Parts: sequence; structure tokens; C-alpha cells
Amino acid sequence: YTTTPTGPVDTTDRPLLLLFYGNSFTNGYEQGQGDVTPVPQLIRQIAVAAGFDAPVIKNEAGDSQDLTYHLSHFDATDVSADVDYVILQ
Repeated sequence: YTTTPTGPVDTTDRPLLLLFYGNSFTNGYEQGQGDVTPVPQLIRQIAVAAGFDAPVIKNEAGDSQDLTYHLSHFDATDVSADVDYVILQ
């Protein structure tokens, strides 16, 4: 996708594939607030509201996990050539 003065322009032939790594905050849990909207879902809603196709989401976030955990459990097969962006929280 690219953005022009008249709005977003689709430069791909498929929706973006977004890969998320994070923890319970990524998954939509806020202490004292209970469950809230997960970040991947918020990103999807923002994209659609802005006129883009809904992205395809792959969520590898794990509750109570930090980046060290994700690095030690990383599997290169999670990141294929089809992944457009990796989001770290």
C-alpha cells in the first residue's frame, strides 16, 4: 500500500500479512481493566477504517512473555516470505 493525497492506494494483489510477537498487552489484557481489544484486532479495525483491506494476522504473542522468551523459542518457519511486517511489543 501507499498513501496519496486522495487516500490509500493498493499496490499489492493480496492483503498484508502481519506477524505479532508480544505478551498479554498485545493479546488485549490490561491489569485492573480485564479484557480489552487485542492490538492485532485494533490494527485490523484501523486499516479497514482507513480504506485498506483487512490485514491477515498471525499472532505469536504469549501472555506473560518477554522478548527474551520469543527469541529463545523463535522458529524461522513462522516468518515466511509472505510476511509483510513483523510487529514487536
